[in-house]
Amino acid sequence: MMFRILMLIALAVPTYAHAQSGYEGTILPSYENEDEIADQANVRGFIWGLPKEIIKAEEQANFAEKSEDGKILHYVDRIRGIKSSINYEFDNNKLTRVRIFSEKSYFYPQMRMDDLIKIKRDLDKRFGEPLEQNFIWTGDDYDKDYPKMWGYAILGGNLQIVITWQDAETFVTAYAGTKNGARPLLFVTYEDRKAKEANMERVKKQSMDIVPDASLLLPQSVR
Repeated sequence: MMFRILMLIALAVPTYAHAQSGYEGTILPSYENEDEIADQANVRGFIWGLPKEIIKAEEQANFAEKSEDGKILHYVDRIRGIKSSINYEFDNNKLTRVRIFSEKSYFYPQMRMDDLIKIKRDLDKRFGEPLEQNFIWTGDDYDKDYPKMWGYAILGGNLQIVITWQDAETFVTAYAGTKNGARPLLFVTYEDRKAKEANMERVKKQSMDIVPDASLLLPQSVR
């Protein structure tokens, strides 16, 4: 598929830039002999900067819909046997983010933690050790010292887990948690690192631009 994509780029958009080539303590361990469930390597075979037309032409998952503004393409697929929804997000018609949500229903909440560990194991293989592993406890934290209850803590909205990785081209976030009383989420986000950093710099500059002149805060008599 990659050869076909590169041919399409060469023929249709030759100027697109190349982009992407029990639990102990608070560090999640890795399973060694489990079937992988995390998404396929290299962001499902695609590279950053591709236009929507190429994703539409080459993505083999079932197309569901696109967002009203046309900036997101939604697909449904089975990844490692698990029903998953996939969002391809674009900025100026260039692929900058892919989000993959597990749609699995968990009869036992702790199984969500098991799947997060499997995802972490797969991402460790590709990106190495995580940059950060954040365990965010809110409300009741009585399960904090009982890792085998963390799945129930996620279900109850008391725990969110955020793990991040990066390489030269991609920033990755794995998330498990519940927000605002909604159903628990388990998903992985891949982002074009250059686009993410440029956007962060843009936001930073905008925030600096709106800082008022300190002299305007002084009484008029001392300006």
